[in-house]
Amino acid sequence: MKYTETPTLKNNLLYFATTTALYSLLFYLLSVKLKDFYNPYIGIAALATSVLIDYWLSEKRARIFVRFVFVILIIIVINSLVALLSYLASPADRLNIFDKIPYVFRRDFLLSSVFIVFYFFFDGSRVRKVNKILYFLSTAIVVTLYFFVFRYDSEINKTIFKNYFNYSALITTVALLLGFRHIAFIQNIYRKKFKRRDFLLALIILIPLVFFLFSVILQKHISNANKGNSALFNQNLFNFDFSDYVELKDEIKMSEDKVLVMELQGFDASTNKKISEGWNRQIYLKRFSLEEYTDRGNFKVADNYQDPTSPPAFISGYMWSMKSIPEYKRRSPILEILYLVNIDSASLMGSDLLTKVVPVTNWSDSPYKQIYKSFCSISGASTLDVLRDGNSQKNFLSSLHPERKKLLLDWGGGKKNEKVKELAESITKKYNNLLYKTLAIQQYLLDEYYYSLKPGLSKSSNQLEYFLFESKKGYCSYFAFAMTLMLRSVGIASRVAVGFAPDMENRTLNFYEIRSIDGHAWVEVFFDDYGWLTFDPTSSNIAPGEYYDFALKNEEERLNLVEQILKNRDKMTDITKELDEKSFALDRIIYNLKRSIGWIGLTAFIMTIVFLTALIAIKKNINSVLYKLTKNYRKKIVYLYKSLAGKLLDIGIAVRSGESILEFGERVSKENGIEFVNITKAYQKALFQEKTPIYEDSVDLDSILTRFKKEYGEIDIKKRIAAIFNISRLWRKIIPMILILFLGENIYSQDINFNIPDMDNVDAYINMAQTALNGNFYDKALAILNAAESKFPDSYKPNYRKGKIYITNELNENALIELLKAKDKGYLTEILYTEISNCYGKIGEDKKAVEILEEAYNYYKTIELYDNLGWMYYKVHDLSKGIKLVEEGLKTYPKSSDLLMTLGTLYSEAWDYPKSKESYLNSIDYSYEDYKSNSFRSIAYYNLALLEHGFLLYDNAFNSTNAAISYINRSSPHLELNYLYLGALELNNAYNEVIKATQLEPRTLFPEMSLVKINALAGKLDEALTLLNDLLNTNDFSWMLYFGTNKAAYYSEIFMDISLIYEYKANMVNFSEKNSIKNRFTRIFRKIYYKVKSLLFNIRYTNVLIKIGEEKIKGGSNLEGLHQIYDAYERIWPAKALKILKLTEDIELKAIPAKKRFFDINRAILNGRRFNIFGKNYNKKLINDALPLIDKRWEKSLLTDALTELVKLSKGDEKEFYLNKLFIAFPTLIPMNNFKIKMNVSFFGDKFSTTQRKKIIDRLKSRGIVHNTGAEIKLNLDVINGNQIVVSVFNKDVLLSNYLTTVDDLYNFDALSLEIFNKIFIYELK
Repeated sequence: MKYTETPTLKNNLLYFATTTALYSLLFYLLSVKLKDFYNPYIGIAALATSVLIDYWLSEKRARIFVRFVFVILIIIVINSLVALLSYLASPADRLNIFDKIPYVFRRDFLLSSVFIVFYFFFDGSRVRKVNKILYFLSTAIVVTLYFFVFRYDSEINKTIFKNYFNYSALITTVALLLGFRHIAFIQNIYRKKFKRRDFLLALIILIPLVFFLFSVILQKHISNANKGNSALFNQNLFNFDFSDYVELKDEIKMSEDKVLVMELQGFDASTNKKISEGWNRQIYLKRFSLEEYTDRGNFKVADNYQDPTSPPAFISGYMWSMKSIPEYKRRSPILEILYLVNIDSASLMGSDLLTKVVPVTNWSDSPYKQIYKSFCSISGASTLDVLRDGNSQKNFLSSLHPERKKLLLDWGGGKKNEKVKELAESITKKYNNLLYKTLAIQQYLLDEYYYSLKPGLSKSSNQLEYFLFESKKGYCSYFAFAMTLMLRSVGIASRVAVGFAPDMENRTLNFYEIRSIDGHAWVEVFFDDYGWLTFDPTSSNIAPGEYYDFALKNEEERLNLVEQILKNRDKMTDITKELDEKSFALDRIIYNLKRSIGWIGLTAFIMTIVFLTALIAIKKNINSVLYKLTKNYRKKIVYLYKSLAGKLLDIGIAVRSGESILEFGERVSKENGIEFVNITKAYQKALFQEKTPIYEDSVDLDSILTRFKKEYGEIDIKKRIAAIFNISRLWRKIIPMILILFLGENIYSQDINFNIPDMDNVDAYINMAQTALNGNFYDKALAILNAAESKFPDSYKPNYRKGKIYITNELNENALIELLKAKDKGYLTEILYTEISNCYGKIGEDKKAVEILEEAYNYYKTIELYDNLGWMYYKVHDLSKGIKLVEEGLKTYPKSSDLLMTLGTLYSEAWDYPKSKESYLNSIDYSYEDYKSNSFRSIAYYNLALLEHGFLLYDNAFNSTNAAISYINRSSPHLELNYLYLGALELNNAYNEVIKATQLEPRTLFPEMSLVKINALAGKLDEALTLLNDLLNTNDFSWMLYFGTNKAAYYSEIFMDISLIYEYKANMVNFSEKNSIKNRFTRIFRKIYYKVKSLLFNIRYTNVLIKIGEEKIKGGSNLEGLHQIYDAYERIWPAKALKILKLTEDIELKAIPAKKRFFDINRAILNGRRFNIFGKNYNKKLINDALPLIDKRWEKSLLTDALTELVKLSKGDEKEFYLNKLFIAFPTLIPMNNFKIKMNVSFFGDKFSTTQRKKIIDRLKSRGIVHNTGAEIKLNLDVINGNQIVVSVFNKDVLLSNYLTTVDDLYNFDALSLEIFNKIFIYELK
């Protein structure tokens, strides 16, 4: 029966619109999650176009099959047209942008086609009409995919959502779209038109539900977030902070997120010296003191009777100081300047006794949310000090309010914690001394318990008792709770403190990096005369079976943050205005709202959003409204001009720098086709000629407005829609209000004021700074030099000295600023130029390094200058300049080993083997006259080995590499030997060289990357994937600074290896696993899964390699760039790879004629992957002609590639011939390429009956070993000693391999066949 729709059912449009929006948003979010895969915009356009076509054709009553075929044909036509036009626009003798466009279109269309097919299968009009189940199934699948997107990364702040508000808002948007989609679907069922009143009714019903959902999701995810992160943090609406209520969890997570940077300063020589040398005591940066023990067994900040010496709970925009500072013994003043990165900007922290807080102004574009100074009084009391004259709490307890005293001694009482009291008494019964009791309990916890992030769940709900008497493992809160309660149970007033205990080794200068992982809980005990003292009972013994890496560091990121501080010192000033009660009350309200996610806070937030939306709408249209309301004609002109100019600004048409408004009007008229000159002239007259009257008939404003609307309407609709939401011109007016309401005041910090005397000589300042440096007082030295620069602004010396300090501490951007200032002030030396160049090089600005050295070249002609500039020319791929310069230097310094080494590298990059080799050998010869070390000669021989390897001189490369090792045993030569052995497929030799490389300097990840390839070639695919997973998750790239690689090249190689390994796994899935029912059922799905993963990672490395290749070609390294692009297209687009191969061949064969065999074999392989007009015989001839030329030892990998392709090109006996050759060359490649091989299987002995032998042969066939009595390859199976079997493989009568293996059950034929398979095809690394 033909399907027809009732004309009244126009709500189809709503269904298609919401479906398109849902799928497009999902497609976009997936592209962000999988950022290396695809660009979403082409795919979204294809999806939206497909839905529009489907909607249009469905209105024409076309069948769904017709609609689907029509859409697919359009996609094919578009791709074909793009490919054709790109082919016509792309010349054969070079690359251009059109060579890449077809790949981009195919990639994005391919990924969007999944969504298009899904849409037609589940959401076509006929599908929904005939089968409603499919609609609900599609909805379930879409919701599941959104769930995947939202749950893919549990750490929200690291995803595109940024914070929980964005996260929840996006979920509610999706819910709203699903709601309207469902309404449209239901309306279709009842054949009812979706009218305006239905839409309004839906809004009335859905909006409250959506806001409810928003609140629930927000609360749920914030609550879930608080289950991790050491159980000390509390996630609020926009950020996170420490919780003022801490409970014990059964499991927590660690995070390495950077939270803040702490700068330490002292106030006397002794403290300054300790800080400058590296503070050797643990700092405990306290956020809250938790004094109240609750009935639920948790600790919290006391609601009443709080410590009168406690600071406010939050930092405000004002200075705070303690009114009366207690006088305790053995205290040292210290200043902590806190730069908050990823914690609530109101978080107020300080060590020990916080006496004063001074907020500091911030600079624009700062990475810090908040900066303030915490003036602290740190206890330096020793055990002997406390024992001697402060070992009591009597005075303290007698001075307390009875309710506060009760708080500090409350341990729960009763039966609940009776066992805790008994344990505490048993530990302390020997002592009648307050300090000894405290230390005894602390030591007991340190010795008897383990640290664990998974303490487990108590059956009795008493987590602390479970920790103390059963599991005996927990994280810091468990130890702190236990010690506090035990102390209180024996009458000692104590409390829990929470904050950060940073890694004191994780620093640059006196700046300490603090991360989420540093969140901690400890114990404080009060001692008369000494105040609250810190005790940390948390054990450092990790629970058995667990492992935690607490040394997570990212030095590069820390250096960048410190550089930002040092560069902007002059922009930070103290805020010394003191806090008044009214301001404090307002700040407290804002702080409490920010920490709350209840209905009151949420309602206020929603009302504010509504208010801001209305405000923005009014602000955007205010001039248009005023134009209509005002009767003053001069003002009408002004308002109309501002209204129209605002509309132009919203679509990106703005006045350029230095352009008058009349010139702007003329440009708009000329370039954009919108007449804007007349209104501009009228505006100028109205604005600047106030005394000249303006009459209504002089300018027809209505006609100007009408014409503007007409011409503005011809602007691209996407731009006009975007303009509606563009509020960039209102930032100055709107954003301050948002910041006040939600972010509080952004206030930051400044440097310490040192007492620097006024001196009349700049050298006196320099000497004083040097004295400070000798004591490692870097900040004091910088302050002195800043004072010197201020007093002697024309002197280069302060800037140069500051630059040297920054260089010493790897703060290269700061160093550059100061060194360039010194240069501008007339300090021109070769050393300065070199230092500036090195700084540019270390921050990746190689071209600027070249520029500065070229300037130096005008003044200096030294060996160092020639060498440095020549090397930088090599790095920026300007080989001709580099060679010319270094050869010029060699005319003056003919025996310079450094110049000869650099020249050899330049000639190597230029593919000039004779000159490169001569230069390297000469550099070695002259190195003795230059008194170079053996390390220099080792590097020279290593470079020579790389050159010879590249030119296929394998034996020479092998000898040069061994020569490099003979001078000094470094990792690099062993890696080169590994690469040679990999080409020869000598995996054991390659493996042993890699193991040696891992144990030597310099340390890199190259050995691990080689281990991946070795394991993959050995058939150990799961081991290779495990290594790759570790390499993917590494965060340390500092080793790349000294090697010719970068993160993009690193990841491209990782992605390529993953893609190849999943392709091999898909091929081997039939052969290399147990033949169970489960495996047989899931095999096809796993094979598809592996193929898809291989394709996706193929796309990832293709994307990266294209980018790398284009950058190299742009930089002048054409051949290297072509190699990268060839590798990119080789598997995914063979036709384009053939063009790249030809371009590469034309260049490379001029330098290395012997490489023709590589090009011929690769050309045949590429032809085999595409439609080939020459046919298989042509490809076989190419390979067979190249085979005799292959190096029999070192090019075995190339040989196996050739044989693999010959197997694919052949049939019958010829195929068997090549299969046997491939098996003899490298057996592992047989199953990895999904080949099966014939073998003559023979049994020795009488262990197996004829029937059993047939079953074994049948199982071996499923492993890719096909029994054939006439096969050249023979497989002999000989059972000895019960369950031991000898597996022997012969080529005719020549023994190829012989293995002895033991099986648990000789008659489990599936396991036996798998063991035989592994012995024959899986390479055993030794």
